[in-house]
Amino acid sequence: MSPESVDDLVKGSPRPPKDRLIRPLMLMLALLLSSCDPASGTHQRIEGETMGTSWSAQWHDAELDPAWLAAAMEARLEELNRSLSNWREDSEISRFNHGRAHEPMQVSEDLQAVLDAAQGTYEDSEGAFNIALAPLMRAWGFQGSGLPRRPEAAEVRSLLPRTDLSQLKWDSRARQLTKAIDELELDLSALAKGYAVDALSELLLEAGASNHLVEIGGELRARGHRPDGSAWRVAIAQPASLSLSAQPTVPLHNLAIATSGDYQQFFEQDGQRYAHILDPRNGRPARSSTASATVVAASAMQADALATWLMVLDTEDALALAQQRSLAVYLIERLDDGYRIRQSQAMRLLRDTHRGSGITKPGR
Repeated sequence: MSPESVDDLVKGSPRPPKDRLIRPLMLMLALLLSSCDPASGTHQRIEGETMGTSWSAQWHDAELDPAWLAAAMEARLEELNRSLSNWREDSEISRFNHGRAHEPMQVSEDLQAVLDAAQGTYEDSEGAFNIALAPLMRAWGFQGSGLPRRPEAAEVRSLLPRTDLSQLKWDSRARQLTKAIDELELDLSALAKGYAVDALSELLLEAGASNHLVEIGGELRARGHRPDGSAWRVAIAQPASLSLSAQPTVPLHNLAIATSGDYQQFFEQDGQRYAHILDPRNGRPARSSTASATVVAASAMQADALATWLMVLDTEDALALAQQRSLAVYLIERLDDGYRIRQSQAMRLLRDTHRGSGITKPGR
């Protein structure tokens, strides 16, 4: 496929004239192209910033113009931010959050896909996964400008009705979204990055790069294989305080990986530790011994949602769920004197296959 045919994937973003495109990207591309592996021939890598983090893509089997492809990916990411970002006042999801009850809102295909996944995971998890926790996140100081704090139990109870996802009416066929109460707000952060990874992977695939690796903020999706024919191997994210004799890795061949952890956002008060991952069922930080959950799945959005869900469960329950559903899951359990690694059988089998030599570290 020629580069021009990817224009159809970036709605409303025609290919920019070459002279207008190269100037603003000249410095960035000089840095990007210097990172290419000369031994791999056509191996290319591009990167940028989005969603408050970094993104990157690498491929080796298609002669694509890196400058134009970077611009096409930035255009696609801009389109996704206009739909899914809670940090943009003009995004679709922000307009819904600021809207009134009983007023149906027509949504884009991107938002439709994410809402379908959110609704399905909410039902499947029996409420352990919930995209309507913004009021509680602010109350605990994990969102907005407030400092982390422990709210009174009465305040938490008063906010729980505002996070009841049954107050959301979602008609996927008509692509119409309606809320029953004004206060209902949606936050798609547990799905948006994964969906964006999948979107960039699809863009690369349509461009003719069937062997590639895409990453946004540590969430990755791999297609095909590395230049040497082996599976892409990526490092599993872990707490900095966890010292292992060998870097844990996992091979990815037409698979995606995502990690959720509680070791970056937390506070302590009166001798108690409170992390930013809330249990939607009681409105409090999850009382789980799981410090980190890494999931390998068919898509990055699926892995993203599953990792968030598993973090709400205690380690034993998370591992039991993974075993029951044959999920490839790598858990880091917090103990009084350190950490312990727990893996599902599916993850053990996956890590024992495709023993390649190259390792790509996630971006976070």
